[in-house]
Amino acid sequence: MRLSVWTAGRYLARWGFTPQKPVRRAFEQDPEAVCRWLEEEYPEIRKQAKVEKAEIYWGDEMVNNDVRTNAVGRRRARDREELVANVRGYLRGRQRRPDVVKAYFHEEHVRYAAD
Repeated sequence: MRLSVWTAGRYLARWGFTPQKPVRRAFEQDPEAVCRWLEEEYPEIRKQAKVEKAEIYWGDEMVNNDVRTNAVGRRRARDREELVANVRGYLRGRQRRPDVVKAYFHEEHVRYAAD
């Protein structure tokens, strides 16, 4: 039996086998600096935000990858206006799904941001 690569990929996806991206860490990352930021600087930021009744927003490649895969990759836009409409529509849908957005922060290396 011969199958095209695309057909094999569709079967694998249907059976729950999908490509996974490994968690990347910067090779120049300084573990001591990260620990200091988590234990000293970030708590101060949270405290200040609480005093000012402010919210902390996080921007990360994970959120960008979600948009790129689902809003841009699934529907090829014919022009810039259609691309903008696709992305806006997708992001509006995500606004109605805070459970999905919270799940972005379940990865171990960003879990501190889920507080």
